[in-house]
Amino acid sequence: MKNAKKFGNISHLPTEELNNIVAPWPFAPWGVDILGRFSPAKEQLNFLLVGIDHFVKWIEVEPVATISTTNFQKLI
Repeated sequence: MKNAKKFGNISHLPTEELNNIVAPWPFAPWGVDILGRFSPAKEQLNFLLVGIDHFVKWIEVEPVATISTTNFQKLI
C-alpha cells in the first residue's frame, strides 16, 4: 500500500481564500522620482524625471534642465 494515492484526485484549489488588491485611489500604484544632477547634456538637461505605474509596468522618463511643477505636470 505504499503507492495507494499515486492515482488519486489532486486538488488544485488554493489553501486559503484569494483576496483582491484594490488601490484606494487611482494614482496610488504610481511612483515619481528625480534623478540627477548629471553632466550637462544637450540644452543643459541635468535631471531625469521618472514616472512608473507599478500596476501596468509603464515607465515614462523626461530629461529636464530644471525641476519645476510644470515639468512634473507634463510628465504625468
